[in-house]
Amino acid sequence: MKEDRETLACGTGATAAVVAGNLLGKLDEEVLVHLLGGDLTIFYDKESRHAFMSGEARSLLAEFGRNNKIKLLYVEVRCRHAR
Repeated sequence: MKEDRETLACGTGATAAVVAGNLLGKLDEEVLVHLLGGDLTIFYDKESRHAFMSGEARSLLAEFGRNNKIKLLYVEVRCRHAR
């Protein structure tokens, strides 16, 4: 049976929440979002209607080996999107 687990970080969801909060007048144009997987800074430019995200990106990838046992591969990438 598959176990459901909470996503450690969702940049798309964080960005959507900041844009919605900004459009409703509840949030500033730049917001620090705290997620289980780490912090993201989201900037929303209302004039251009573009959102920019900066923070760390991490992935945990699973791969099946020859004997059908799962090998876990951990990849970490630092990303920064310029505005």
